Parts: sequence; structure tokens; C-alpha cells
Amino acid sequence: MSLQIIYPMSSIKNSFHRFIDLQICKSYFMIKEAAKSLGRGRVMELLYIFLLIMADQLTKLIAKINLYPDVNIDLISGYLSLTYLENRGAAFGIFKNKKFFLIGLTSIVIAFMIYYLLKNKDISKYMKISLILIISGAIGNLIDRITKGYVVDFIHFYIKNIFDWPVFNVADIFVVCGTILLGAIILLSKE
Repeated sequence: MSLQIIYPMSSIKNSFHRFIDLQICKSYFMIKEAAKSLGRGRVMELLYIFLLIMADQLTKLIAKINLYPDVNIDLISGYLSLTYLENRGAAFGIFKNKKFFLIGLTSIVIAFMIYYLLKNKDISKYMKISLILIISGAIGNLIDRITKGYVVDFIHFYIKNIFDWPVFNVADIFVVCGTILLGAIILLSKE
């Protein structure tokens, strides 16, 4: 005879919290193992990636619990609001409903960037920062795609009746900032 635990519908949040706790524990042990073979500097880079991913996942969890589709919460009226959106594509909605393609492509890019970050000891501090930001954002959105089938977006920037930027999330901010920094590094290194 086996014991089966049945969780009431109200405990869905708790099961998601347990999932996040499990991911944190798994990540901690992965980082600890990596520390043995990589050295302190590389472990710090992985720790920064881990912390940024957790920040992204926490903001998405808060958005998922507190925001509802088609309901806007104005932070700065006419400019910035919180708007819950389940994005089944990539940036600007491209590759909509191409989950496995996006997972595969993102995984390859992440693997390449992590390899480059860990194998190249002589890269500049700014290059490391840009790679850490891009990797963190990409992994944050990849976690959503794998576990939910979509990416949780919730930040909406616009200028009423003039400009309307697509809804985005914290991981997207990391990727954009990291990419801008990477572009600046490449442009400045050619001068």
C-alpha cells in the first residue's frame, strides 16, 4: 500500500515554490562541484549567473501570482505598466509556437557562451559582464520555455498614442544590456 498525497488547488503556488527550491538546491550543488575543477574566479562568474537567473525567476513568479491577463497596472501612467503576457515566441513574437526550435537554438548559444566564458581567462572585465548578463537572461527564458511552454513577460513600456514597446521581462533586460555592452566592446576594440 502506498501513501498518496493530494494537494488542494490552493497549494499550486506551494508546489511551484517547491519546484523553485529544488532548482536552487540543484544549482547550488552544481556550482559547488564546478568550484572544485574550475577555480574561484570561474565559480564567481557562475555564481553571478545563478543569482541573476534567480532574480529573473523570482520576478516572473511574483508576476504570475499577482498579475492577470488583460489587466494593466499603471506604474507611471501613460509610460510604464505591469501587463501579464505568456510569450510563446522569441523577441517581438518571432518564431511563435516554435518551442523546440527555440529551446534547441537557445541551448546551443548558451553552451557556446558558457564555454567561451570559462575557457578564455584573458577576456576583459566588461566582456565577462556582458557574457554573464546574456547567459543569465537566456537561461532565465529557457527555464520558462522548458517548464511552461512559454516565457512570462510583464513589463510594458510605452508612450501613450505614440510608441508601444513589446511586453518584456527581467531576463530580456539582461540580454539587451549584455548585447549592447558586447556591441560596444566590439566597436571600441576595432578603433
